[in-house]
Amino acid sequence: MAPYLALVREDAPKPPCIERAAEYGKPLAFHVGADSYENTHPYGLGNLAGRFPEVEFLMVHMGGAALPPLSRAAIEIATRHRNVTIIGSAIPENAVLEAIEQVGAGRVCFGSDTPFFMMHVRLAMYRALVLGGNILRVLGFYRSEGR
Repeated sequence: MAPYLALVREDAPKPPCIERAAEYGKPLAFHVGADSYENTHPYGLGNLAGRFPEVEFLMVHMGGAALPPLSRAAIEIATRHRNVTIIGSAIPENAVLEAIEQVGAGRVCFGSDTPFFMMHVRLAMYRALVLGGNILRVLGFYRSEGR
């Protein structure tokens, strides 16, 4: 699907691309972020998801890495519409973790088309700290730099 919501006219009874997606049972992916605010805001996708609950929508970039960050709006939309799945590319890992907590792991995907954030590295670091590193440091088995 072409990336911008503006290509799907809101006044159309059922835009052709949405009609085809519903007919074939296929999802539609849309780029969302702040780069073209009026065309890519998550609320635009929310409007489509509400109008066409029979179609699965993929929210690519989860609000994007651009400023202002729109990940909270993306999470809000996915929470409200069960036919929206979030794809967290070009987004900090804390936003993806928040989405998992609020929306559920079954509707959050990792996206790698814009790898600004090395999520696997950060998650491995967090895991090492939480699953033993922190208590070893607190009990004095080793000293951590910066603390």
